[in-house]
Amino acid sequence: MVDSWLTGLLDDASARIEPAKITENGLLGSVVVPDDRLAAVDRGLDGPDPVPCRVINTGGAGGLLALSRRRFERLRVTGVRTGLRDLDDLAGAAARVAVAARELDPDLLVMIEIPDAPGWQRAVETAELEGLSAAVRDDGDPAPRLEALIEADVPFVITGPVGTADRVVELIMIIAGIVDGTVPADGPPDPDQGRRIRRRLLGIEVESPAAVAQQLADRGWPLDH
Repeated sequence: MVDSWLTGLLDDASARIEPAKITENGLLGSVVVPDDRLAAVDRGLDGPDPVPCRVINTGGAGGLLALSRRRFERLRVTGVRTGLRDLDDLAGAAARVAVAARELDPDLLVMIEIPDAPGWQRAVETAELEGLSAAVRDDGDPAPRLEALIEADVPFVITGPVGTADRVVELIMIIAGIVDGTVPADGPPDPDQGRRIRRRLLGIEVESPAAVAQQLADRGWPLDH
């Protein structure tokens, strides 16, 4: 049995879309699909239930407008993340995404990627002001960006994809330390701390969600309290 705060933690960022595994373990959340593969993935799916999907937008603010006009048979789009193309004006790029996002379903999660580049703090400020969520790539040291997002109360996903359960645990512990100032001495966070973590952490993209879920289970993480 999976702790409720761990439900949907792992997003499937692999090139293989295996929808059966999205629901067989409560740790598994959405599939992550680039916008240029959406039609092919949608055609290749079967089964009675729509598959939750987070879209990687490759077309900037214009790509968000195009997404608003697309319809799918099997995929259920729950979120979209887009990179900020103008690295010399990250705040302006974030603001343009926010304007385009107003054409989307208000229930759709819109995330901007916060790069490790000069001026990223302004992009965080824009996300907070515009009610956007964020994405942070696990490259180098993501802790400063994670801390800024948590302080601004901007929810985020971690992308990469993250390769191992060990790294998933390390990232959760980093977030726990930022949120509460302490990390569990041994084992996973307790349910209360877990819920505080997940109020900010929307998900972690991994290449092999079933394998990472099993590795976490082997460590005793998905325990029912």
